Amino acid sequence: MPQSQVSFYSDSFIDPDLRQSDDLPDLPSSQSTETSNSFTPLPQLSYAPKSLERVGSTLRKFWILYASEPEMEDSRKQFVEWWLNTLFGSNPQCRDSLHWDGKKTSVLWEQFEQVANEKTGEPRVMCKRCCTTLTHPGHKRTGTSALKAHLKGGTCRLEERKRGIDQLFRNLVGVS
Repeated sequence: MPQSQVSFYSDSFIDPDLRQSDDLPDLPSSQSTETSNSFTPLPQLSYAPKSLERVGSTLRKFWILYASEPEMEDSRKQFVEWWLNTLFGSNPQCRDSLHWDGKKTSVLWEQFEQVANEKTGEPRVMCKRCCTTLTHPGHKRTGTSALKAHLKGGTCRLEERKRGIDQLFRNLVGVS
């Protein structure tokens, strides 16, 4: 399109009755809006030290392990220091209800590890057999019933993981 035609058409789109941005009327005081600079600051993410072990299923290792072995005392101290600076650890309710080093009397604890999300510090327990995470019993004061249900109720995916792909294909076609 020649330049003269472009300017002809573009000029026709300008409406002289529209005010320019500098000509905006002042809003009456009842309609004016106050701008506030009182932003709620986002919580600082406290990234876990590289020395703490990350656990989880392959490609999803974003859980920090609370090492329960007695010889891992330094790791446990480092974990707790990091966790207290996370979103969950800095919350007094969560901090007071959760005891990472508390006595775990149920035999169910032998099948689970205590972990926390590496970004938020959310406390969870991870099944040693299938890497599924469940709400930490100390966090919501739920007890170990969810751990027991996971192991006994068929939700633990251990069987599927151990069988392998060949066994799964044989089961699909009905060949044993």
